Amino acid sequence: MELWLRVGVDVGCHAHRVGIADPDCSILEGSCISQSEAGFGQFFRRVAERRSESGFPVAVAMEGHNGCARPLDRLVQEKGYRLFSVNNRQLQIISSHLY
Repeated sequence: MELWLRVGVDVGCHAHRVGIADPDCSILEGSCISQSEAGFGQFFRRVAERRSESGFPVAVAMEGHNGCARPLDRLVQEKGYRLFSVNNRQLQIISSHLY
């Protein structure tokens, strides 16, 4: 099984919550970035720094359902990071059946 630096993005219309975890799912940091060039720069600097420290490839999971993820989703792919698109509504339905 391949180990990944795990990045989760809770997408909002004007800002996004970001969490970065190691392969054991221990939270390394959390932050909020704006839906702007400056915010995206902050995001990629932090991810690159954590990647450099850990040596693990990067996997990013983010909502893609409502369109607010653009252009961050495309930029993530351009960086060569693995992107997982999460449908939050489907996740809520599955969670309600599990718990």
